[in-house]
Amino acid sequence: MKAVTFSQFGAANEVLTVSNVATPDPKPGEVLVRLAVSAVNPFDVKKRAGALPDLLVNGPVTPHSDGAGVIGAIGEGVTEDRLGERGFYLPGAACAIDGNRGRICGDLFTTCPQSV
Repeated sequence: MKAVTFSQFGAANEVLTVSNVATPDPKPGEVLVRLAVSAVNPFDVKKRAGALPDLLVNGPVTPHSDGAGVIGAIGEGVTEDRLGERGFYLPGAACAIDGNRGRICGDLFTTCPQSV
């Protein structure tokens, strides 16, 4: 899949690239979200700029802290009825700081009301 990533700190026009990345498998307790939208917020900008140096892991990192989409795969311990669930997640929903590309803790993915 394609993702905007960075592997070092710096200005957006210097370090962001469009990369081909492997689609991850969800780990136990996680869901994989097929993203419809993903936002870049001030936390992501600070992380990319180097203001939060402890958060850069062996890249590439995909800057997105919140997004919305549909659960496309589930990890062990997540009930099958969640497949196809439409919802969103907010900063802090990633189970690990690993440049997760849509891998979210299942209990932090919130279902959207039908009216939304």
